[in-house]
This record gives sequence, C-alpha cells and structure tokens, in this order.
Amino acid sequence: MLRYRKLKVSFSLLCLQAICGLAAPCKVAMAEPAQTTAPFEVTGQITYREKVALPAQSVALVTLRDITVANAASTVITEQRIVLTGRQVPIAFRLTVDRSKLQPQRKYAVRGTIIGADEQFLWTTMDIHVVDQSKPSVAIGTLTMSRVSGEAADPQERLKTGEWIIVKLNGVDVPKGARASLKFGASAVLSGRSFCNSFSGTYALAGQSLSLSPKATTLMACAPDVANLEKQLMEMLADVQRFEMSEFGTLTLRTSDLRSITASRP
Repeated sequence: MLRYRKLKVSFSLLCLQAICGLAAPCKVAMAEPAQTTAPFEVTGQITYREKVALPAQSVALVTLRDITVANAASTVITEQRIVLTGRQVPIAFRLTVDRSKLQPQRKYAVRGTIIGADEQFLWTTMDIHVVDQSKPSVAIGTLTMSRVSGEAADPQERLKTGEWIIVKLNGVDVPKGARASLKFGASAVLSGRSFCNSFSGTYALAGQSLSLSPKATTLMACAPDVANLEKQLMEMLADVQRFEMSEFGTLTLRTSDLRSITASRP
C-alpha cells in the first residue's frame, strides 16, 4: 500500500511538470498595474515693490523655459496667462507640464511678466529662477519683478535699439559658426549680415506690423551650405509682415506664410 501511494505521488508530480513545462518552475501570470507619470508642477506668486496699482487691463504671463543654452533664445515649455481685470499683486500662479517634455540634462527656469493693454512690458523678473525638475513639484515662492520703463517698455523702441543676432530660421537653430544679424537704424535704415555677405535697405514699422526691403548686398563668394542659408534668409526677410517681442527680449519676425526668423541680443 505504501509503495502504491509513493507511485501515485510521483505520477502526480510528473503530470504537474508536464503542465507547467519540464525542468521549469510553474509560474502564474499576474497583470501588472498601469504605469502613470504625474505631471510636473510649479507654484508660486509674482509681485513688485512699488506702491502703485496695476492698470485694469493688465495681463500676468508666467512661463517655464528651457534656458540650457546661454546667450541664445530660450524655448517656452509651458505658460500661464492670467487676465487680471482689476486684480493686484501678489498674483498666484500654477504651471503644469507633461514630464515627457522635460529632459534631465537640461535646465529650466520660471519667468514672470506683467503686460499692459498696449502690449508694453510693465514689470518683469530680472533674476533667473531655476527649478529642479527631478522633484514631483516645486513651490518656488514669491518672485519679485522690476519695473520696465522708457525705451525698454516700448516694443518698437526695443526693436530699434542695438544689433540682433539671428539664432533660428523657421524654428531650426543656426549652425555653429554661422552668423547673421539685423539692425533697425534711424530714418528706417535696415542693415545686417546674411551669413556670408552684408546687406542694407529700408524698413517700415506700424504698430506690430513690419515690412523689410533689403536691397544692396556685397558679392562675396560663399561656401554652398552658407550660400543656401543666405538665400533662405534673404527670401524670408523680403516676406516679413510683423514682429513679436517676448518677455525674455527675443525678437521673432513672421512672414505671410507664418515662417519665422528668431533673433536675440549678442
């Protein structure tokens, strides 16, 4: 009887191994829970020191930007635009962004600005407020803005002050070592460098509308890749219809078909 029972147990074990796979442990498949990634969030408030009220039609604009590359136009990752309708500082903000848009090796910062009804900058943060995107969320506290006044507040005057270095053509970075520039001088005189040659011409400005007429150019021989960049730039300049000025001081020229030329200060 004992021998019969041993044989029965051995036979049962062999059957179990046959079901689960010979010489392999029998595993039970378990459904894994769905993986979710919480968005990255930055909270805080913006204010200023002056004891003056904000104009009724002011707008607060808070942005999270990629500032990895120094002396280059930064990229907006997300923004919150708050129509104030009589509200006064401090103004609370909450920025939320999908973590897939953030890269561990890059550097991100928050900028706060208040813009008037005529699109002039009234106050803006001057310091760089870097955030740590490795954290679930960041409470950045109070960002104190400085008042923007005089020529710096007027987009037209800012456009005509100093030289602009072109950093992107239609969203594509200008190659390292290539250089192009624009200068909007007095008496509507336009001048600049188009990667290889220099050019001059005129411009017409009315509000945010802008048209350019590049005319005379030098006739230097250019390498093929530089010549292609120059041709693209000159074609786009001739088709510019309007300009935009960001709170970070970046200039964007837009053509009739919405192509863009992005420039920043040297």
